[in-house]
Amino acid sequence: MPAALGEELGLELPPYKRSCGSCRLCCKIMAVPDFTGKPDPHDWCRHACNKGCAIYAQRPEACEDFHCMWLLDVRFEDYWFPAKAKIVISPKLDGDNAYVAFIVDPAYPGRWRQEPWFGDIKKLAAAGLRGPQKWQTVVMIGDQKIPIGA
Repeated sequence: MPAALGEELGLELPPYKRSCGSCRLCCKIMAVPDFTGKPDPHDWCRHACNKGCAIYAQRPEACEDFHCMWLLDVRFEDYWFPAKAKIVISPKLDGDNAYVAFIVDPAYPGRWRQEPWFGDIKKLAAAGLRGPQKWQTVVMIGDQKIPIGA
């Protein structure tokens, strides 16, 4: 599934070379509306634990379908490690539309405008606009969605 998604976005993805390690940021900032364990969709999941997900085998479909681009694509530098960056990168397919979402921890709403992250976001947005496989780039902070142009 991740390789096919990367192909849809025009990316050649190497095999996983990274692991989540101590990062569980997706358990905080990913909205999982059909999951009752998160009273606020952008707050920590009650099933997040030091080892990852306490209900991993029974996790909701939205969690199972999620793919962290920092794990998938080693071209993202180490400073993109989500626990450090406070940003999770997620490729999305919405019908015929492909986009890359930079999902920012609401506790750090301005982080995406800081370097080195902002420069990378702009480069990826430019590549999506002019490449053979078009995609949009968006920054998401809570329920706010900000389209990024080149």
